Amino acid sequence: MLWTRRSRTACWIKLAEVLVDCVEGGASVNFMAPFWHEEALAFFRKVAGSVAAGDTVLLGARLDGRIVGTVQLGLDTPPNQPHRADIRKCWCIAPRAAMASAPR
Repeated sequence: MLWTRRSRTACWIKLAEVLVDCVEGGASVNFMAPFWHEEALAFFRKVAGSVAAGDTVLLGARLDGRIVGTVQLGLDTPPNQPHRADIRKCWCIAPRAAMASAPR
């Protein structure tokens, strides 16, 4: 994929939608409802800074061209562990059919 400023912005928006979906679905992901899209975008702006600094790898999962999940890998590990990364955040949207049939 060719990354342009517009495509990056679209990805940040879609990643924020994943986070909002998780929080709205009741996931325990360090954020509490009510949680707004603008708050999710602010979070991913911070992540972007960490990615730019080389401290984080941000991956997105796509299904049928839509971003449906994300994971962050922390690379700022001790000097004696350059082979290692820590999983920081791993989120995916909830399948709506499963949520509709889940007991409440």
